[in-house]
Amino acid sequence: MMELKQLTEQVYYLDGPTNIGVIKDRESAILIDSGLDDSVAKKILRILEDNNLTLKTIINTHFHADHCGANNYLQQATEAEIYAYGIEAAIINYPYLEPLSFFSGANPIKDLKNKFLMAKESKVDHLLKETNIKLNFDSIEVEIIPLQGHSVNQIGVVVDGVLFCGDSIFSKKVIDKHKLLFYTDIEKQKATLEFLAETNYDCYLPSHAKATTDIRELAKVNLDCINEIEGIIFKLLESAKSTEQLLQETLAYYQVKLKSLQQYHLMKTLIMAYLSSLYNNDRIELELRDNCLYWKSIKG
Repeated sequence: MMELKQLTEQVYYLDGPTNIGVIKDRESAILIDSGLDDSVAKKILRILEDNNLTLKTIINTHFHADHCGANNYLQQATEAEIYAYGIEAAIINYPYLEPLSFFSGANPIKDLKNKFLMAKESKVDHLLKETNIKLNFDSIEVEIIPLQGHSVNQIGVVVDGVLFCGDSIFSKKVIDKHKLLFYTDIEKQKATLEFLAETNYDCYLPSHAKATTDIRELAKVNLDCINEIEGIIFKLLESAKSTEQLLQETLAYYQVKLKSLQQYHLMKTLIMAYLSSLYNNDRIELELRDNCLYWKSIKG
């Protein structure tokens, strides 16, 4: 059951599969993300009404459907204005771009056109063109900071000493269960975790973990996991492998059995993110041979 929980005088959140920030701005509410779909949107509106709050603003940390999938219903029901940054805004406006990217720019197969990978379209009213900026509302100030890596232009939102982290960091429980967590840019994700470890906010709320006052240990656990996977991939590439071969062997190493085409495309994108990082840092080389692309570790 979704429940409104208080963090500071004006900062609350709705706990659920995806934590949703609720900022009280006099009689209005500012949401940090909106959740997956219409059913979540209806619960949000009911809770806001019970607390005499009117939704006026949604700030999306990134474009993944579990963070913006309820935008459409909420925007139509309340005319709330949506804020998003960079590429995230483009995909919130045109959600077809997400399955399109997973299918290499070709018209995606129908299995990828689902609510988990293609949120309902919503209109971004305020395109944020930069980060490390402050947004002023009626009674409260909101700071936008970059937390890139999980997605291209993911942001964090700081309000009254609370950092809404989006998917920049995951709980130890999620890491132990899934291990192979989704990122699109490994270098930026490492930089984000290193940044988080140096911050000193009063409270941190990841989208898929409990609120905490100290993020340092969790940042280290996340970073250690990334470095371990990177090391395993580098070792697997001591002999040349195609992307498909590497995907298969990495999944076998971590005893992951894919159960859907959606999961396959997510995992393949993750492997490509590690390959991109290793190649751009001159740790692996690639070769086009027999009409197939092969990757191999560079010794020394």
